[in-house]
Amino acid sequence: MNLPVRNENASDTFEFSILRSYDNNRLQEFVEINLPKLVNDQKYAYRNRNESSRKNAPGGTGKSFLINLLLAQIRSSSKIVLAAASSGIAATLLSGGRTAHSTFKLPLNVLFDTEYVCPIRKNGPLGKIFQETSFVLWDDCTMSHRSHIEAIDRTLKDLRCNNKFMGGIAFIFAVYLCGGDDIFPAQLLKIGNGTLENENGYISVNHTIGRVVNNVEELIYTVHPDIFNLSNKSYQWLCERAIISPRNVTAVEINDIILLKFDGHSREYLSIDTVTSTDDGIHYPQEFFNSLSPSGFPPHKLKLKIGALITLLRYLQPLNLCNGTRLQIKSLRNNIIEAGHLKEKLHFSKNYSMIPSDLPFSFKRLQFPVKVSFAITINKAQGQTFKYVVVDLRTECFSHGQLYVAFSRTGDPNHLDFNFNRKYNKKHHNILRSFIKFLF
Repeated sequence: MNLPVRNENASDTFEFSILRSYDNNRLQEFVEINLPKLVNDQKYAYRNRNESSRKNAPGGTGKSFLINLLLAQIRSSSKIVLAAASSGIAATLLSGGRTAHSTFKLPLNVLFDTEYVCPIRKNGPLGKIFQETSFVLWDDCTMSHRSHIEAIDRTLKDLRCNNKFMGGIAFIFAVYLCGGDDIFPAQLLKIGNGTLENENGYISVNHTIGRVVNNVEELIYTVHPDIFNLSNKSYQWLCERAIISPRNVTAVEINDIILLKFDGHSREYLSIDTVTSTDDGIHYPQEFFNSLSPSGFPPHKLKLKIGALITLLRYLQPLNLCNGTRLQIKSLRNNIIEAGHLKEKLHFSKNYSMIPSDLPFSFKRLQFPVKVSFAITINKAQGQTFKYVVVDLRTECFSHGQLYVAFSRTGDPNHLDFNFNRKYNKKHHNILRSFIKFLF
């Protein structure tokens, strides 16, 4: 059996993918065919692309289509242009797209250090690429914290020895995606713009946005009505519905509840946590490493059931799947997980080691690069569309943009439900004033 093995020396690195040669003739042909298809607003954005700007695009106006056309036009003139998005799934919609964290080497955790710069060497291969870059397009930048954008600004100024905004690179921030011109998308746009009527930063929710459920149990049964029979549901049925939460901790809580409720063969996989330095082995016991759950890491105790949905946490090059891809478990063995993606069957082995980069010490975790994903975070949901969505708002969103992304994952308010913390009296705190001031 040919199992996917991670190749640390693979040539498809980020630097290589940027510098790979594009067929200028094919790119120019793509531009000539699709340029006449632009409507007036798209043409205006296309013509005014040479300056740092923010592009608003309600859904249905073809934001992704316009972005890929811009990328093709700029690359056809042999210039370097980077395409970034705030999640892996959203990045797959862009030609040559990568996540913002991968593109700019951003830390997984939000840093409030006003002097932080990204760990990119000025004389290194990635630093030289940024020195020659002409354009950067960032889709749904409102999903990232302002400290990340400020860190990128400081980094590019230093790399390019240029004190202009973003080191003089033309930055295009593409934001806001929802559909139509009826009441529901109009309300969503007000949330995205931060203009919805509020009291001290709190907004009132009503039936024009969605329906309110009373507790977590009702929230789960709303999106999974036949929960005891989930193991027999198809991949398509499961992937057209999702529970979305602002925080990982609440998503994990809901996933644990769902796993207990539905029938199916279950297994528990324990990770192997080892230190990378012998000195750390003296200072930290094994139990301490087992208790850690760094961002983007699978847990030490990975509990799975056949039929459950899982999310891929790391890009697997031989399978060409990005992080954030949702799969359905088909079988569980001692050291192999068989999962289905549409009509394909994939096999994961437990030979994938991960080392966190945002801790004061270093350790290595050997575990399957997956986690249960009936409930996912808003960041992971970005770029995906579902038929049925429930949003767990017991914990606050950190910005209006994050709440907007959560509510706009479906186009029908009758298929959108949410639960909230009762102590907020049916209001949800979603606006962070400093974030609005920075972006707008």
